[in-house]
Amino acid sequence: MLLRVLARGAKLPRTLLRFNSTALAHQPAPPPAPSPQRKWPPRRWPPRGTRPPRGTRPTALSPPESPYPPNHHILTAHKDDLVLDDSVVAAQAEPIVLSEEQESLIELLLSGKNVFFTGKAGTGKTEVLRQFVERAKGLGKRVAVTSATGIAASHIDGMTLHSFLTLSGRTTSKYDLLDAVRGSPIRSAKFLETDVLVIDEISMVHPELFDTLEYVSRLTRQKTGPFGRMQVVFCGDFHQLPPVTRDRDWEHLPEDAPLPPTFVFESATWKVMRRMENLKLVELKQIFRQRDPKFIAVLDRVRQGVYDRFVRNTLAPCWNRKWDDEDILPPTIITGYRARALRHNQYRLDALPGKEHIYHAVDTFGPDQRWTAWKGPNKYHQIFSRMNPSRKYIKEDTYFTIPSVVPLKKDAQVVLMRNIDVGRGLVNGARGTVVGFDNAHCNELNEEAILPIVHFPALRATYRIGYQTWEYLPFGVARTPGMERYYSSKGRSRPPTATVTRTQIPLTLAWALTVHKSQGMTLDRVTIDLSSAFAAGQAYTALSRARSLDGLSIWGLTGKSVFSDERVIEFGRHLEEETVGLDQQ
Repeated sequence: MLLRVLARGAKLPRTLLRFNSTALAHQPAPPPAPSPQRKWPPRRWPPRGTRPPRGTRPTALSPPESPYPPNHHILTAHKDDLVLDDSVVAAQAEPIVLSEEQESLIELLLSGKNVFFTGKAGTGKTEVLRQFVERAKGLGKRVAVTSATGIAASHIDGMTLHSFLTLSGRTTSKYDLLDAVRGSPIRSAKFLETDVLVIDEISMVHPELFDTLEYVSRLTRQKTGPFGRMQVVFCGDFHQLPPVTRDRDWEHLPEDAPLPPTFVFESATWKVMRRMENLKLVELKQIFRQRDPKFIAVLDRVRQGVYDRFVRNTLAPCWNRKWDDEDILPPTIITGYRARALRHNQYRLDALPGKEHIYHAVDTFGPDQRWTAWKGPNKYHQIFSRMNPSRKYIKEDTYFTIPSVVPLKKDAQVVLMRNIDVGRGLVNGARGTVVGFDNAHCNELNEEAILPIVHFPALRATYRIGYQTWEYLPFGVARTPGMERYYSSKGRSRPPTATVTRTQIPLTLAWALTVHKSQGMTLDRVTIDLSSAFAAGQAYTALSRARSLDGLSIWGLTGKSVFSDERVIEFGRHLEEETVGLDQQ
C-alpha cells in the first residue's frame, strides 16, 4: 500500500534585529500598540461534512496550520501598526491579456477535445494552462493538474504525475498499480472523479509511465477509448529538457540495436491516439519573452541543434561579457550541475560581511478529509504518529521550488520564486538585492520573525503602506501548493493520505541556478555556463531564459554544447505537417 509522506520543519528564527530604515527615519516613533489582527472564521476540525461516525473516540489531531486559502501565495506581514495590505503583497496580480492565438487555443481546450499544444520557449504555454484550468473549474469541470517535475508543478499549482498515480520511487508494473488503485476508494476516486487531466512538461514524461497512466485510467474508469474517455491536455516542448533515463534501460542492448523509446510520442498510447485522430496538435507561434528578431533566429537554430556561423557571430559579443555595473547587480549564473551552483552561491554569500540569517522551511501536512471521514480520525492518528517525519526524501528540494533552507545576508543577490504581482514586474525570476532585515509579525506562523527587505529593480511602482511610501518590498512568507509524495508500506491496501505543504520565504540565492531550477524563468541579466551541457536541448533551454542579447553572457560555448535529439527533430517536421491552425479547429 502507498502512504503520502508528511513532514515537519523548524520555525523561522526569532532572533531580533534592529533595522534602521531611511524611509522611516523622519517619522516619530509611534507609541506601542497591539498589532491589528485579522478576523478569520473559527477553525473547525474535522471540517463540516467530514465528522467521524458516531461512537468514534476523538483524538488530538491538530487543526489545519493556516486559515489562508491555498492560492494566497505571499502572506501578510506587518510592522508595528503599519499593516501590509493583502492587495499589496498577496497574489492579486493584474489580469494578463492573452493574445488572439492563446484565446483560440483556450476555446479549443474548453470544447472537451484531447489536445497536445507546444511552442518555443517564451510563447506563454504555462499561462495558457493556468487560464484554461481556471476557466474549466469555473464551468464546474473537475481538473487534475499534473506535471513531470515538482518544480514545473509548482508553477501551475499542481502535483507531480507520480503523485497522481501514487507511485513510489520503486518501479511498479501497470498491473500491480491497477490492482492497488482498484483496491483503494481514495485512489480510484482520482480517476473516476476527474473530468480533465492536464500534464505539463509532457516532454519530460517517460513513455513507459505515459502508457501506464493510460492503462490504469481506462480500466479504472471502465470506458473504451484512450484514458477511459477522460479529456487529456498535454503541454510541453520536446526541444527542451528530455526525460531522465536510467542506465539499466540501455545496458542490456547490443551496440547496433535501435534506441529504446525515450519520448511520449514514441509510446503506444500516443500512436493509437494519433491513428484514431483522437489528439489535436497545436503549436503556439508568437514569442513574448524575446523581442530581438536576431536573437529569436539564433534560438531557432540552437533549438534544432544547429551551431553555424550565424550563431557564432551573433553570440560572439556575449562571450565572457562583463557589465559596468556588475558589482551592483551581478548576473545570474546558469549551470548544468547543481553542485556547481551551490558552491558558487555559498562562495559569494560567505564573501559578504555581516550577519547571516538562515530561514528554515516549515513543512506541514494536512490529512485527506475523505479518508478521515471513512476510517475516522482515531485510525488516522494511530498510523501517522508512528511515521518518521524527518525521512531523507522529505527534506530534498526536488519536489518544491522553494528550498528547505534559505541563508541570506544584506547585499545578497536573490531571485523571486513565485509570481507576486505581474503588473508591477514582481514575477517568477525577478532579480533583487537584500537591503536589510526587519523585525515583523508573521501572521502565517503567528510569531515574531526577522524578515528580509528586498529591492527589485524591475519594480514598476512603489508601495504605499499607511503614511509611508516604500521603494523596497518588505517580504512576507510564501506557502507552496500541496505537493504529494508517497512511499510504500506493507500490510495495508487502503492508504491514509496527507498533502505536504512547505512554508518558506519565496526567495533563493541568485548568483547561480541550475538549468532545471531556471525552468519557466525570464532573466534580464544571465551568464550561462555551456561547458557543462550534457543533455540534448539543455543549451536551448538555458539560452532561452535570457530576455535579450544585451543581458546575456556565455561561457564555454562550442559546437559540442549545442545538440538536439534526431528523433525530436523528426517529430518536429511531422508536427509542422500535421498541426492544424487554430482557425481551422
